[in-house]
Amino acid sequence: MKLKIKNDRMQMLMALKQSLDNEDILFAISNDTYKSLLNFLLKAFSFEKELIERESLQHERETQNELTLES
Repeated sequence: MKLKIKNDRMQMLMALKQSLDNEDILFAISNDTYKSLLNFLLKAFSFEKELIERESLQHERETQNELTLES
């Protein structure tokens, strides 16, 4: 399930990237839509950053626990 969610998020971000590769889209949308898009991207990347940091901390804790058990 976790892999599917990650895959869905990546597909969404890739679709967004492909649509923005064409600059005409950026010029065709209104300022409000553009601001909403930027806000969405900031929230999406902030969420991804938080997930990466949590996974990194969890991995560090697991490694420390293994080292403690070994010693």
